[in-house]
Amino acid sequence: MEVIVDCQVRAESQISPSESPQKVLKAMHSILPDCSYKTTHSIITISAGDIMVLDTIRKSMASRQSLSSLKKSLLYNVDDDSTWFFLNRQAAFVGIAAVCEDAEESPLGPIKITLTSSNIHGVIMWLVRA
Repeated sequence: MEVIVDCQVRAESQISPSESPQKVLKAMHSILPDCSYKTTHSIITISAGDIMVLDTIRKSMASRQSLSSLKKSLLYNVDDDSTWFFLNRQAAFVGIAAVCEDAEESPLGPIKITLTSSNIHGVIMWLVRA
């Protein structure tokens, strides 16, 4: 299957006043390594222009046989050329990608990952293939 390169990846997570921004960033970088980031007020944002940054998430989900829940979330949230999903931030801190169906499933708040591509369905299929 061909690799789709026209995918913009954006991840963001809130930083609560009681949290260390470095720990939130560590959680995000453990599942999206080698991405640039910026911190504004109480939000950390990571962005990348290459679908391969999602490979850590894809491999983590495949090893735990969780690709069907990821696919369900991605398809449910498609809007034109983008889609999004939540990951549990506590699980991400230890390098595990765990999908949340809603934000409340992650006690400290989720990591919201938004994918944008002219071939969003191709991106979804690449991400959820085992």
